[in-house]
Amino acid sequence: MHFKSFSDDVKISGQAILASLQALSEYSLSINELLAKYGLENIIEGQWYDFQRWLDVLKDVSNKYGPNTIFALGKGVANNVPDLKLDFKSLLASIDGGYKMNHVGGDVGFIELESFDENARSARLKNRTPYPGVYGRGVLVGLIRKFRPVPGAVPKVEIETTEDEEVVYLNVYW
Repeated sequence: MHFKSFSDDVKISGQAILASLQALSEYSLSINELLAKYGLENIIEGQWYDFQRWLDVLKDVSNKYGPNTIFALGKGVANNVPDLKLDFKSLLASIDGGYKMNHVGGDVGFIELESFDENARSARLKNRTPYPGVYGRGVLVGLIRKFRPVPGAVPKVEIETTEDEEVVYLNVYW
């Protein structure tokens, strides 16, 4: 299930929304009319917003502009991640904590590092969030580009769907 919050009382931080929106500005794309449609104009960094409204914006963006734009919004999340001086495995393992810092109240879902193989340069994350897999793919590509686990690494993230609509696996290669 994508674009549908698992719980009605989930909130998202303004900072998380702004990080995603910053990525769109790189492409000179504005979704202000969609933000206004769902009452999300004038986002403020320290405020909390109804998560379902943000998901509704993303659904409309997906329908209007396609999955590449959702990917770009996900990639923008890396703008919100401070340089924690972590090794790459620890960074991937910390994604869930960062996700839960920006999504609060009720069932927000999770992003769990299931496996990590430094020699094979691969990792597998279980993603149970209301975001579509392409958004999660964008988040991971943005993080790999920002934190460069290996100099010159070219990130590749594959989405693996499951029978459970709420869960996708994100297979990461670098």
